Amino acid sequence: EPLKPVTNADGRRTLYLSRKQRSNLIAQAAPDVALLIRGLCALPVRPGALAALTVGDFSRSHGTLRIGSDKAGAGRTIKLPPAAVALLVECSRDKLPTAPLFCRADGAAWDKDAWKGPIKDAVRAAGLDDSASAYTLRHSTITDLVSGGLDLASVATLAGTSVPMIAKHYAHLQHDRAADALAGLALWFEGWPAIETALQATTPAIWVAVAWQAVGNTLFGYGAWGWLLARYPATSVAPTSLLVPVFGMASTALFLIIGAATLTYMRLARGRQGADA
Repeated sequence: EPLKPVTNADGRRTLYLSRKQRSNLIAQAAPDVALLIRGLCALPVRPGALAALTVGDFSRSHGTLRIGSDKAGAGRTIKLPPAAVALLVECSRDKLPTAPLFCRADGAAWDKDAWKGPIKDAVRAAGLDDSASAYTLRHSTITDLVSGGLDLASVATLAGTSVPMIAKHYAHLQHDRAADALAGLALWFEGWPAIETALQATTPAIWVAVAWQAVGNTLFGYGAWGWLLARYPATSVAPTSLLVPVFGMASTALFLIIGAATLTYMRLARGRQGADA
């Protein structure tokens, strides 16, 4: 049976928690509610549907999770990634098939009244927006899936809602990806006029980056590599390539520090000039 749009669920979600904020929330939560939060971060299901899961709904051998009928009115079985399988193995350890997969410290199943207080305490301890809730975690997880490029139909299936509902609230996250795809089509089918327009819109900063890649990285980098191989054994030169990430990260950090210092100095200088005037 196709999933239908859920009534009274068209309010747009706006509060998003980054992965770092969600990790901090888990760290600040009590152990039992931390498992529930981890489940909401790993699976884009409704909090009530997650709380209703039993150990029997999880198949470790197949790596799947059966989610029964929830607010959308249809059940589904989803394939789990290894990290989610490991989490559910931890949650189901030493439990009977009929036991709640996610449960409180006393073994009882979670419900809205039970998780509301502990999650709110963890939100405050983590210094997050006080309006963050269990549904904020679902929204953040769905946002990550859409932003990561997963098609809306698959996201809707995982989340247990309709494609129109996902499109209504999350399709805007794919605008940049769509624009990039259209740009690629323009270059392929429209030929030189499109390329000429793109070149005219190119900024000096972009040309500097191109020049650096062409001259700095290509000519100098490979030229120096060839010079070394011509004078020293390959067994002595090759291990130095392992230093590429080290120098790359170090030079990036150096440029960021210099850039930040330059911008700070320019702002302070403009502030002094304004004060003198």
